[in-house]
Amino acid sequence: MVSKSQMNIIIGILLLFLTLVFVIGFSDTHPINSTMAVSASVQQNVYQDTEWAKNVSETMTILISEVNNLGPALKNLDWYTALADLNIYKLDLDKAIASSDSFTVSPELQSCKNEYRLGLIDDDNAALLMKTAISLLTAGDFKSSSDTMDLVSDDFRSANSHYDNVTNLLSSYNKNHPYAQLDIPLIHHNVDPKVNKPTPVSTPIKSPERVTKTLADKESDTDYVTTDTPVSTTPTPQTIDLSGKGSKATDSFKLEAGLARFKTTYTGSDYFGVWLMDAKTGEKIYLVANEVGTSNESSAYGIERTGDYILNVEGNGQWTVTITQ
Repeated sequence: MVSKSQMNIIIGILLLFLTLVFVIGFSDTHPINSTMAVSASVQQNVYQDTEWAKNVSETMTILISEVNNLGPALKNLDWYTALADLNIYKLDLDKAIASSDSFTVSPELQSCKNEYRLGLIDDDNAALLMKTAISLLTAGDFKSSSDTMDLVSDDFRSANSHYDNVTNLLSSYNKNHPYAQLDIPLIHHNVDPKVNKPTPVSTPIKSPERVTKTLADKESDTDYVTTDTPVSTTPTPQTIDLSGKGSKATDSFKLEAGLARFKTTYTGSDYFGVWLMDAKTGEKIYLVANEVGTSNESSAYGIERTGDYILNVEGNGQWTVTITQ
């Protein structure tokens, strides 16, 4: 059973994850535009290193402002506004990825651009999971909300790693271009290093069961019913294992509405992408994997409705995907 104080801890975690340390490294000469899209129409075979860096500076300035706007809504427990702000933030993250992709940079800067893209994808996944965590919190499912926030922190740690790589690669680039220095803003999320949590042990204890489990139950005199039964254990999760070699669409499988966890592995040197798609309509639902080279990644997504789905896999190497609910 989760007490009111534990619920406050979850809310505090939400606020903590939105307290970001921004390393601003761009010049004041970079203008701030109100739109995310920046045109990349230049002649073919002309590298756009400077233009790309300027685009990143303008994009990150907008994203930083949107993150700052989330704070008041969370502090006031205004979940409707918080979810609306997260929708805008995620939409602009998607635009940021597409905008960066529209530029052609030099081979020296390509690795830096790739790492920036991977960091944005991690932030995009984190925003989606944060929306799921808030929805679970408002529905009274505090345990699932807390577990989902753990996944948010994993994505933030991964984003930090990619942004650190951007910093290092950009430093090397600037050393080779002393008269064409590139400065871009980067985000560093204020999350602790990952630690292993002890596995809880289920023991027979006299445990209180709350009659109702919603945020409406804020009174301190909420009724409890005492039982002498053991603490209930988590049901055995459903696991779907898929594997193959090369690009293909998998057979359909059923997913229930709720949180789904994905674990992917890939062996190869080329691009590896996996889309979760609606088996009936072909609609793209969630980008499960978006990597280059051998990888071993985990992510999660809130399935909105029960139904049949497929995976559309792109890549030449051996791959596996495990889905757990």
